[in-house]
Amino acid sequence: MRVQGRSLPQFVEQEISGPAGLPDLALGLGARDAGSVAFSYWLGKDRLMVSGLNVAADFEKGNNSSIQFESLNPAVSLVTNAASLAAFYEFLLADGVARTGRRVISAETLRRYTTRNVIGLERSSRAVSCLARGFFVVPSSPRSTGGGTRGPASATSAGSRRWHSETTRPASPRRS
Repeated sequence: MRVQGRSLPQFVEQEISGPAGLPDLALGLGARDAGSVAFSYWLGKDRLMVSGLNVAADFEKGNNSSIQFESLNPAVSLVTNAASLAAFYEFLLADGVARTGRRVISAETLRRYTTRNVIGLERSSRAVSCLARGFFVVPSSPRSTGGGTRGPASATSAGSRRWHSETTRPASPRRS
């Protein structure tokens, strides 16, 4: 995937994360191994059917594979640490102005990508979904609180990952 002759990860680095002062925010793993980022766990019911598939059964395998990161889907391929994620949300709340005072994204563009465009019952999950051009948004609010957030108390992005050292990596829970 190319944007203005650059790969999507290069574009994000050169046009968003770099100018916004977020060097630890990247699209995709780059040279990192999938095992170097925090593990995504399934903590819901053992069975959750969506479009005839039990997504709970393979959630951890699918969401922690290098294929997920190589997809370059912003909803699942964003790699960052906790400090950069918080700074990214601050950047969004500042209408696209970095901590340095530099405008990186116009307020109008950011508004278009965070204002609810669609609300309705998703056929596959049978849940109410609210979507903007670039984000899930909270059903009771016309604007998003950040990239990929979902639900009124959500504090994390759907696809964001935290870098960590191997000594802090939690063991994967065993499923029977």
